[in-house]
Amino acid sequence: MKKINYDEVVGFVVTNKLYRNPGITLDRLSKLMAVDIDCLSSTIQEGCGKRFQDLITELRIKDASNMLSQKSFDSFSIEAIGRMAGFENRLLFRNLFKERTGYSPTEYQRIRLHTC
Repeated sequence: MKKINYDEVVGFVVTNKLYRNPGITLDRLSKLMAVDIDCLSSTIQEGCGKRFQDLITELRIKDASNMLSQKSFDSFSIEAIGRMAGFENRLLFRNLFKERTGYSPTEYQRIRLHTC
């Protein structure tokens, strides 16, 4: 197995949109990248000070925020946007989004509508 740095990990996850897969795990990512799971976990922890699942949540929130900010996604429900970003259910999406941004997804979208 090879060594890898944090930027390579994030680049791989983002390029392949792996965070959108609700079933992505550290074990699965280590196999996809052919990297030892302990090494991968340490790389993520050292690179951003977060656990794997926290990194994935952060990427999902960023993706959902981008979708909620674009007019092209106005026809999608909040739940659909959450699912596209990788969240398994509406409540989890709402709670994590609000915890990380200070706004519910609906509030976030309304703010965008009033500032454009």
